[in-house]
Amino acid sequence: MGHVLLIENPLGVWNRTGEPGDDPLPVRIVSGQRFIAPRVDFSRGGQVVRIEGFIAHDRVASVFPGTKQSRGDIPRSRPYRDVLSGCHVYHPQALDCYACPIVSGNSMSGNRVMKYAIIIPDGCADEPQDVLGGRTPLQAACIPAMDAVARSGIVGRANHIPEGFTPGSEVANMSLLGYDPRTYFTGRAPLEAAAQGIHLAEHDWAVRCNLVTIHDQVMVDFTAGHISTQEAAELLATLQQELRQPELEFRTGVSYRNLLIWRSASGQSLLSPETRTTAPHDLTDLSVVHDYPRGSGSDRLSQWMALSEGILRDHPVNRARIARGLRPATHIWLWGQGQKPRLQTFEERFGLRGAMITAVDLLRGLAALVGWELVTVPGATGYLDTDYAAKGRFAVEVLDRVDLVCVHIEATDEASHEGRVDQKVQALEAIDRHIVGPVHDALQRHAPYRMLITPDHPTLLRTKMHSRGYVPWALCGHHVLADGATGYDEPTAERSSWCLDDGSRLMEDLVCRS
Repeated sequence: MGHVLLIENPLGVWNRTGEPGDDPLPVRIVSGQRFIAPRVDFSRGGQVVRIEGFIAHDRVASVFPGTKQSRGDIPRSRPYRDVLSGCHVYHPQALDCYACPIVSGNSMSGNRVMKYAIIIPDGCADEPQDVLGGRTPLQAACIPAMDAVARSGIVGRANHIPEGFTPGSEVANMSLLGYDPRTYFTGRAPLEAAAQGIHLAEHDWAVRCNLVTIHDQVMVDFTAGHISTQEAAELLATLQQELRQPELEFRTGVSYRNLLIWRSASGQSLLSPETRTTAPHDLTDLSVVHDYPRGSGSDRLSQWMALSEGILRDHPVNRARIARGLRPATHIWLWGQGQKPRLQTFEERFGLRGAMITAVDLLRGLAALVGWELVTVPGATGYLDTDYAAKGRFAVEVLDRVDLVCVHIEATDEASHEGRVDQKVQALEAIDRHIVGPVHDALQRHAPYRMLITPDHPTLLRTKMHSRGYVPWALCGHHVLADGATGYDEPTAERSSWCLDDGSRLMEDLVCRS
């Protein structure tokens, strides 16, 4: 059984001299467990399960910063609180300390089980816009519910794209859910394969297969005019038949988002970790000449992409789309390749049962791999026309049967990819009105609770692309003391002292700050 030291420190961060400051003191727990109490960083290791209550003093671990200090050496400028008779807790500063065990069961407050909600407005972080009077979309949008979360809690910033990784949703959302991409990430497509229940053997590869519109070697539309799922299925069936490659499986996803599965009959891999591809949404309105796959196995991927042009050119689906004034799917674009990932379940890692509400296979796959319930919401499209209110209603209902509900909304990201500032603002306002507000109201009726609002990465209207960098988050609820934030936006987060260079630790802050 592991243990955690909980810090009560209402006056803010304390530094190594015992005075208020901005230099958090690392504290190590002998048992090897790692948790984040407010602004105190513990060492890593071991399995994380849920906090339920106190235990007899003989099970409490000693805590020390490199060298032990006796109980009598603890500074007396603030009281030392020994809540468990006879326990020996060593701590170098004058902080109020508790020691308690980590046992099975959800965090408790009295007899009520803690509930958690995470709202992810994908790619909503952005730059100031001239058309918005120098404000970001978050600043310009009317978002009273998000601002209320910020005012009642804390606002900070986090980076979910580690150095060396492409700023994609696959990396960022893995980090956001508490899994360090440097340890767990193997590629985007395997996550989407998991969403579809597609089994990958040891040497199999999954590759994301977009249907796109390319003219004169320029990526005109990475969605092929948001082609319908039925049209995509017909095109992929024709490609499967015409390419005549028994090791290939085209799998229909949602709209333009599909998969190509390579089944290795010989035990040899098609690709390697050195294979490089480019996401088509990062090529909008740009030449693709220098962005075809490269590295091991890339010749095969490029060949299939080139062959698709001839197969799709006169396809009945494309002829019908052109006749209706819609963009045809001129090519497949292959990217995001990877092999089967191995993730510890969320319940094993954090001790909570979760559920995911999203229309995007990437998020559904991540949720499936960590053992969350997948909630299908009628009318959720993964686009600007999604049914925001339905997502909010389902989130409130799901809270009754799980510990944590996560609602992901793609519309803000899609608006940026299309360079539509007005639609991004409208999407934020719809998320606020139909999702954040109702979910926060439900959590407050329940109590105790914690609520986190955060995008995964910035998606810039200026470039129509994902970007690396910090994103703003707002956290409120049980044992989260308001720090004076007046609203939820990028400038507020930039001024905050709450900054996580490793965004995968944000989940630990959410579920372990008790």
